[in-house]
Parts: sequence; C-alpha cells; structure tokens
Amino acid sequence: MQASYSMKVKTIVARLTILLTLLPAGAGAQVQHPEALSLLGKPLFTERPKGDAAAKATADLEAARTVAARDPTRPDAAYALGQADEAAGRLLDAIDAYTISIEKHPDDTRLVFARGRLLLVIRKFDVAIRDMRTASPTMPEARCRLAFATYLKGDFASARDDFKANCPSSPWSAVAAARAERSAAPSSPSDDDILRAYYAALPALIGKDASSARDQLKKIVDKQSKRWTEDAYIAAEADLARLPKKRRK
Repeated sequence: MQASYSMKVKTIVARLTILLTLLPAGAGAQVQHPEALSLLGKPLFTERPKGDAAAKATADLEAARTVAARDPTRPDAAYALGQADEAAGRLLDAIDAYTISIEKHPDDTRLVFARGRLLLVIRKFDVAIRDMRTASPTMPEARCRLAFATYLKGDFASARDDFKANCPSSPWSAVAAARAERSAAPSSPSDDDILRAYYAALPALIGKDASSARDQLKKIVDKQSKRWTEDAYIAAEADLARLPKKRRK
C-alpha cells in the first residue's frame, strides 16, 4: 500500500516537473523554473539563495548528495538531502528525496511529515493530507498541519475540531471555528501583513460577500507573490480559487 502511494506521489511530482519545465521562466528568474503551479494556474518560483548564501547552499547540497549516494539505505542521509534541497529552493527535488527514502523506510514518520509539509506548499492538498494522517499518531506537529490542510480544502468543521483537539493556540484555530460556525471573525493575533490582510477578509468570506472577499484576497495574492510558501498566502489563494468567477459586464 505504501509503495503504491509513493508511486502516486512520484507520478504527481514527475508530471508537475515536466509541466513546469515547459513553462517559460519568469522575469528575473533566468533559467530557474517554477517549483509549483498556484491554484489559479500561475507558476510559482522559490526565492533561491544569493551570494555567499547560494555558495553555502550549493556546497551543502553537494555534500548531502555525496553522503546519500554513499549509503542510500540510511534514512538520516535521505532526510539531510531533502533538507539541503529545500534550503536551495528545490522543493520538487526534496519531495523526490523523501519519497525514495520512504519506499525503503515507510515507518519513518519524520520523512513522511517532511514530504507532506512540502506537498502542502506545492498545493497538492489531498496527498499532503494522507502524509499528515500517517505521521499524526507520533508527531503532534503533523496533527496541526493536517488541521490546516483540512482548512485549505474548505472542510471548516473538521478543521475546527482538529485544531481544537490538537493545537488550540494556533492562529488558525479561531479562524476555522469562525468559518465553520459563521460567527464573528477574530482579530489578527499578529502584525504580519499577510496574516492581517487575510483576517481582514474573513468577515466578507464568512458573510459570503464574494465581491469584497475577492478584491481583498486578490490584493494578497497579487502583491505578496514572493511569499507564496507561507500559510496565510496559501489560504488566501485557496479561498480565492473557490470563489465564483467574477461576472463580466
């Protein structure tokens, strides 16, 4: 069962890699290709390290590859390789590294959680949810990511219950409860501009004011595109993608 699921993940990543490679690189990205497609169909680029940080990331990645090639049976080496890929902004390569090791070590929930976390970032919510469920019995952080992934899917009642049971102090716990119960929107607990903007859009989302919600969410998605890997941005994008299309006059 695990091998079959890993094959599904590999197929998803392979198809996404081919599709993204065929897309033209974005302005200023030179030869860099996207790491994901947004829920609105736009290519998403990671912010790769620059200067000394780029040199360090490259050296770390080469070292991790050498260690992993020397002993491909070690889950620690595969995990380190995935982490090095992430640090270099190579999310799909990291998912591949985790997947290959999971096939050999299906009970290593650290690898499963790491893969699920990245699958969530590249907007593959269904497969991410499965990884989080697998890791949840032994990893509390996986339960919180599972609750958030459920929220992103629009299952607000389940997300509310999961947050309440596993991580009630999360800023998303009150949000999920407000969406599920259609109650008053909570105030933002943070000065982070994306999170504050998302909280500001909640009354329109809860009140099903699609026009207002669309305008507010679109500002987040358009103006904060470099932060596409962050939770509030993903949530804004997911809600925007679910809203009915704006009617043309």
